Amino acid sequence: MGLRLLNGWVVIRDLEPDEKMIGSLHIPEGSIKEPHKWAEVIEVGKGKGLARASGFEPMTLKKGDKVFYVRFLKATDTGKALTPILAREYGPGAFLIQEQDVVCYEPAE
Repeated sequence: MGLRLLNGWVVIRDLEPDEKMIGSLHIPEGSIKEPHKWAEVIEVGKGKGLARASGFEPMTLKKGDKVFYVRFLKATDTGKALTPILAREYGPGAFLIQEQDVVCYEPAE
């Protein structure tokens, strides 16, 4: 992998597709009323840098964990700008969020 995540950033991929179809009618993500969604962690950064000491505060999340996150966060400008790069490195559907934006998680076995 050519990318290295910094600080508390996490690359995740949704466990369910964003766009839904009802018959032949396409329902865009913005009109879905569920504000949270489950995803799988693909990669994590080193953690938050410590202000007065060298090193990092360790990340809680690990690769393979399932996370429950706030859906609208992936529509930010940063997320949209990096989508092609993340797709190349991690496959389609991968996007960035910060660890602090995860509501809860289920550890990988």
